[in-house]
Amino acid sequence: MSTNNHQPEEKGFFEKVKDSIASLWEHGTDAADEVQEKAVEKMDEVKAKSKVTRAAAERKATEIKAATNKKMAETKAKVASKTAEVSTAAKTKAANLKAKAVKEMDHVKVEAAKTAANVKQDAAKTTAKVKATVTAAKKKAAAKVESAADAVKKKAAAAKK
Repeated sequence: MSTNNHQPEEKGFFEKVKDSIASLWEHGTDAADEVQEKAVEKMDEVKAKSKVTRAAAERKATEIKAATNKKMAETKAKVASKTAEVSTAAKTKAANLKAKAVKEMDHVKVEAAKTAANVKQDAAKTTAKVKATVTAAKKKAAAKVESAADAVKKKAAAAKK
């Protein structure tokens, strides 16, 4: 047997593994590059959509905020108006009640003054009547005492005689 082999030598196991790894590496890096490019493209698309969506959302939020502020201002104005109306009505009613109370108080004072004057007048009349009666009684009593004293004097004079 001859040791000279004229056929191309078959690759060994490790060389086959090495070639397989090299081809896998080459295809893997190509695939990874493609995936990376697609990911970058997708991220750019998402960023563009995000900017558009964000701008629309900010615009919408600004519109909503403006509408809300307008509604709040209108509501505050309505509340202030109603509060002023109620306050004015309450003040007017209080002023009317106070005026009515003052008028009633004045009426009561006038009536009290009239009653006091009538009482004083009645008291003066009664006092005058009492004084007149007392004076008349005193005069009667004095007259009786005088007539009794005259009678006693006469009796005493008659007894002396």
